Amino acid sequence: MRFHRGTITELRPLPFEEDLSYGEDAFARSYPLVGLKDVHVSGEVFREKKTVGIYLRLEALATVIDARSAKPIQWPLDYEDEFALLSSFDSEEEGYVYEADPLELSEIVFHSIVSHIPRNASAEDSSLPSSGEGYGVYSEEEELPKEPNPFERAFAAEEE
Repeated sequence: MRFHRGTITELRPLPFEEDLSYGEDAFARSYPLVGLKDVHVSGEVFREKKTVGIYLRLEALATVIDARSAKPIQWPLDYEDEFALLSSFDSEEEGYVYEADPLELSEIVFHSIVSHIPRNASAEDSSLPSSGEGYGVYSEEEELPKEPNPFERAFAAEEE
């Protein structure tokens, strides 16, 4: 859905409601987000002075990479968000600079979704693997002996 800035007036908010879908190329740089299903967004677009405001309500099912197991998990989304969009940088106004006209709702919604996905998302029953190539998880009792620090003596001499 697109909105031209000229059609958005101060006295009449424009309501919208839409089901969105995104192709695989949308997720190329959105880690840990790797997929979206059942994206339903509703809300309104409105104008306040030089700013275009967007209020949205979103429901979706995201597929994200589990931070512990590195396996895909389902992450339900259900939230409200609000944006203030500026057509150019203005030191008197606050908001995101979004110069494009028309406003592309699906692009704005996608950025909102990415910002609502935690970077350390994990399922309740997931856990870190106990070992793998190049690493291992040790308990306090199994702590590896510390290698001597060659700089330790130099710092000790400075303190005296």
